[in-house]
Amino acid sequence: MSRQPLRQKKPTAVVGIGASAGGVEALSLFFDHERGGTGAAFLVVMHLSRDRASHLADILVRHSGMPVTTAEHGMRIMAEHIYVMPPGVFMTVGDGRLQLKESMIAERVPSVIDRFFNSLAQHYGDHAIGIVLSGTGADGALGLKSIKERGGLTIAQGDDGSVPMFDGMPRSAIATGIIDLQLSVEEIGPRLVSAIHDITKTDQAAEAFDSQHADRLRLEIAEILQAQLNHDFSGYKPSTFLRRVRRRMSVLELAHMEAYVDHLRKTPSEANLLFRDLLISVTSFFRDSEAFEAIERFVIPELFKGKFAGDEIRVWVPGCATGEEAYSLGMLLLEHAETVVGNTPAIRIFATDIDERALAIARRGRYPSVLLESVSGHRRDTFFIEDRDSWSVQKRLREVCTFSPHNALRDPPFSRIDLVSCRNLLIYLGPEFQSRILPILHYALRPEGFLFVGVAEGVTRHSGLFAPVSKAQRIFSKLPVAPGSAALPKLSSSARKLTEPFAATGGQMSSAAMRRQIETRILEAHTPPYVLVNAQGDALFYSGRTGGYLEFPSGAPSRHLLNNARKELRLGLRRALHDAVTSQERVVLPYVELAQDGGPRRLQLSVEPFDDGDSPLYLVLFNDQGPAPERNINPDEAVARTMEQMERDLRESRDQLQSTYEEFETAIEELRVANEELMSVNEELQSSNEELETSKEELQSVNDELQTVNHELADNVEALDQSNADLRGSLESTGIATIFLDRAWRYAASPRRRPRSSP
Repeated sequence: MSRQPLRQKKPTAVVGIGASAGGVEALSLFFDHERGGTGAAFLVVMHLSRDRASHLADILVRHSGMPVTTAEHGMRIMAEHIYVMPPGVFMTVGDGRLQLKESMIAERVPSVIDRFFNSLAQHYGDHAIGIVLSGTGADGALGLKSIKERGGLTIAQGDDGSVPMFDGMPRSAIATGIIDLQLSVEEIGPRLVSAIHDITKTDQAAEAFDSQHADRLRLEIAEILQAQLNHDFSGYKPSTFLRRVRRRMSVLELAHMEAYVDHLRKTPSEANLLFRDLLISVTSFFRDSEAFEAIERFVIPELFKGKFAGDEIRVWVPGCATGEEAYSLGMLLLEHAETVVGNTPAIRIFATDIDERALAIARRGRYPSVLLESVSGHRRDTFFIEDRDSWSVQKRLREVCTFSPHNALRDPPFSRIDLVSCRNLLIYLGPEFQSRILPILHYALRPEGFLFVGVAEGVTRHSGLFAPVSKAQRIFSKLPVAPGSAALPKLSSSARKLTEPFAATGGQMSSAAMRRQIETRILEAHTPPYVLVNAQGDALFYSGRTGGYLEFPSGAPSRHLLNNARKELRLGLRRALHDAVTSQERVVLPYVELAQDGGPRRLQLSVEPFDDGDSPLYLVLFNDQGPAPERNINPDEAVARTMEQMERDLRESRDQLQSTYEEFETAIEELRVANEELMSVNEELQSSNEELETSKEELQSVNDELQTVNHELADNVEALDQSNADLRGSLESTGIATIFLDRAWRYAASPRRRPRSSP
């Protein structure tokens, strides 16, 4: 009775639980250890056979003191209640009520848990908690991503000491990297108490985070992230940044930000976990359909005007996350290209992000079917290939999209862009970083190019750079600027120290911070420009002031140093890098004269090994030796010197080409042999895989149903055993001999004594 008033209130949190095979036992254990009293509501979704009645609600009643109800359409969600989804339906939530919809018989792969978690995330945000228990397949992993994107808590069953009966669903969820807690079933219930208690104190925590003390700690956390990951989050929107920090504190059960900062310094892996939380963005195919309709109507046709075969339409999507936005724009461009009469221009979409994990998903181009619900059936059939429970991007759509790591605030921007779609980035940046990135996007656009931003974003601070095309849908066109002011805006320096704002707020800079700042300025002023590369020549780090020696060509970005070096330096760089890799010693080239704006200058290139204790790296130094000396020589001598230099360069080129040719011949032969073996093995594996996949789908469906039935039968057998034991105890305690006869009056058995047989 003490909990009755609580049951009439709205829940403080809504806990969604998904399970499949082995889920009955896992749910029973969970509710054995979940005592209630938290003010939360519990919604249970399982893979159930539509042809058989479920007794799951009756089973859970025995394991929980909370009311257990089989869900009905329109039922209000109450605190301290357990709602169980009936078979044959999809269950979602909306406006504080349960919504049931009949499932399609033809649907091959169940996605009831993903759909349920998605609706839970949309309606309850950071008050949603998603739990995946025992089960086969991957249902639930995508839905947990939606919950975490909106600030909710994600939990999966299983840890080093407790393995689920069927670990397919928990393992798939854990593999996404978005799981906050991985616990045994017995530990989940008690852990929820502290998590839900933390949710009820959101407002108080937010007020504490707004203090000047919290802002100082925020900048300190950003400095740690930059030192460990080389990404500057100091300009991240403070409220969003602190909310993500608070999430990590909740997961780690840390009460104070000072304790979290100390944990972050002592635990390098925590920086990566916070980094992932900060980068999670909400993206989907054709997100905000009205905005994409406006793009299709007003912008796409303009991009094709005046362009023919040999021209290129260039689109840049910074902060592309897992690629859905880039592919959505690609579909619109390819569809319009089919309506253009005559030769059409090439289409190139540059999709960039700093999250390598998200880029790997985008490059793979394979998405669960639930993610394509916003894609029309025609587009789905035209641009995707169905692959069991997923849809893969077709080759022609994949080929127009180039995914690469790129930091829009730090790395040089793309150039000659027709359309920039920046819808997952600006919303997370504070005013300072927004003011820096918008001029960069303006610089990247062609004259009369277009900028497409999110519905919660705008360009008010830079109204002189962009004019509205559709203000409601956040589409803008580039405005011309005054002559001479179109230079590339200043990019963030990776060496920038985040302790500078402390002095601006009146705090006194520590001696260690001052020393680091002085050292940084001295290094920037007196250290020659340099590039750190690996043995293959791929650039891993650029210092400042390399613009006089590197030229980034148009097209897809390349990290290879030789592709970006000026033409006069490529031959020498190739030879020096090859010699340094071979000898593992410092290689210094003769002086090279390089044409600059102020006249020719002498440059000395050197390449030296750089030992980082892991893989061999090499430091390429550009030592400027000042203006080249003037020479007064007659024309004949100049021609002779030029011819001599050209012959020397030609000999070096021939030697280098011969060496490269021999290396390629050897490598090609090895690859040919390996390729033949791999093709043979691949054909065998492909044949076996197709057979196994077909069998797996059938077995998985049957196994899930059998497991559920088996656990229900086990409960019934246990009840029958208890009844038999009670009956036997009753008979034995009476002390009366009893003979049991069947319906035909034949002798059966006696629990007390058996009659002696006659001789």
